[in-house]
Amino acid sequence: MKRAFLILLGLLLLYGCSSNKGVVKEDALSRPSVETYWRIKLSSRLKWRPFKFRRQTARPLIEDGRLFIGTIEGRFFAFDLKKKVRLWEVKTHGPVESVPATDGKSVFFGTSKGRIYAIRISTGKEEWSHQLKAPVVAAPLILGKRIFFKTVNGDIYAFNKESGEQLWVYTVEIPKGPYVRDYTSPVPFGKRILSYTPEGTILFIDPDTGLDRSRIRVTKGKEGLHTPNQPVVDRGLIYVTDEDGNLLVFDERGRRIWQSRGLKIFKFTLSNNLILILTQGGEVIAINKVTGRTEWRRRVLKGTPTGIEASDRFVLVSSIYRSSPFEIKLLSTTKGYLDILDLGSGKRIFTYEIDSGGPVQSVLSGERIASLTDNGTLHILTINQ
Repeated sequence: MKRAFLILLGLLLLYGCSSNKGVVKEDALSRPSVETYWRIKLSSRLKWRPFKFRRQTARPLIEDGRLFIGTIEGRFFAFDLKKKVRLWEVKTHGPVESVPATDGKSVFFGTSKGRIYAIRISTGKEEWSHQLKAPVVAAPLILGKRIFFKTVNGDIYAFNKESGEQLWVYTVEIPKGPYVRDYTSPVPFGKRILSYTPEGTILFIDPDTGLDRSRIRVTKGKEGLHTPNQPVVDRGLIYVTDEDGNLLVFDERGRRIWQSRGLKIFKFTLSNNLILILTQGGEVIAINKVTGRTEWRRRVLKGTPTGIEASDRFVLVSSIYRSSPFEIKLLSTTKGYLDILDLGSGKRIFTYEIDSGGPVQSVLSGERIASLTDNGTLHILTINQ
């Protein structure tokens, strides 16, 4: 009798274990995963300059199943992501550090030698180009039939995007020089365009005439010029960072609504009702836009942070890790990490390790992740939900 009871108990436990395995399998299938979709070698080597390497800095653009990106070797590519083929390639005057922009028919970008281009997407042929007085490293802004380019000095140029005719130029009155590096793009703000200058002033410019309508002084002006983060406009509010790494929020009248304290912000972005902050120390902080309350905090895996992206469900954090502080590649090994976090909880879903150089610029578009490493390898990943 005792033996029969033990056999029956064993069968029940075996059945329970097999049932639990089935549940675990379903949970595993429902959890998002990340896999390599495509890997493309855009550059054969790092570009050498005296005493250091110049690394890839261009940010990819994914639009309508196509990917556009430039390289420091002076080439610009278009790829079809669905077919995994290169559509075309053009040679440019100077390295491409600019983030491209597209209206669906043409793609627009600039180079670090100040040359701007309009390329027809269907053929890869140049429609027009112009030489500006300073490098262009920020994404252009497209508004209707006009396109606006901003140089590293903070000057803004307006063109007819179809004909290439220059309409006006707005010159920022700040000291010019190699130490001035403005990576920000102009953004639309009602019937005006908004520009954030390296001296810490928000400008409101008439897109028709190029006249300065009003301005907001953000920084104290005691620290001199700085490299500001890209300003973000959301529901009539303006989000910018100052020279101390604080986030400030202004309304359209220039009144300060909210300000962070002591976070040392490296990058930030907005998604849903959250402000997502990446600190200089590599921590991600999600703050509720309405209440100002911290929803969650998460430290990235390791290394130095390089960027943060967000969708309506995920947060992508890029970081780079070097085994040696030296710039010379032969004396150090470089790895990169892409941390994918859940937007709502901050829980780490997946960490993707890149051993062919660290991710300098990454972009999250739907279920696709595109990351360009410093040695010129483009990694295309897919998030399986």
